[in-house]
Amino acid sequence: MRLSQVLKEETVNLNITQGKLPDKPTEDYTNADRWRMKENVIRQIVELVEHSGLVGNKKKLLLDFVNREKRCTTAIGSGIAIPHIRTMQVRGFVFAIGISKDGVYFASMDGAPTHIFFILASPPYDDTDYLQIYRRISELVQNQNIFFELTTAGTPGELIRIVKDFLE
Repeated sequence: MRLSQVLKEETVNLNITQGKLPDKPTEDYTNADRWRMKENVIRQIVELVEHSGLVGNKKKLLLDFVNREKRCTTAIGSGIAIPHIRTMQVRGFVFAIGISKDGVYFASMDGAPTHIFFILASPPYDDTDYLQIYRRISELVQNQNIFFELTTAGTPGELIRIVKDFLE
């Protein structure tokens, strides 16, 4: 599968935000505060997936992503997260990208803010594209230059070109 078939400008967000932060010092945030911040990001992820035109039930899709993150964070560290699910709430493979220039809390394994979100959603019966793109993303995140290039992209079109140059 070529990325040009699935990654569209509508499924790119260069401004993922934390949402309203608790009015207290960062060190005083409770687990509930942190979870609310993470849910704000998950809502933006679901919006991106919805822009693909392949979402059946948006509320159920949100619940699927939330439940996935409750099991284990998809923030792998080094500023990168790969939220991924197989769900009946999408009618085909969806690949989206979100960027947070400032970084957001996403329960990263290394505790650092997350800046890049590679988002994958696929029906449970369609593993081929899902696994192929996941593998290619795993290769992509090992490239030291990609982080800077993606987080400094000025437009969704520029970001898509960068990803295609690395992955295709």
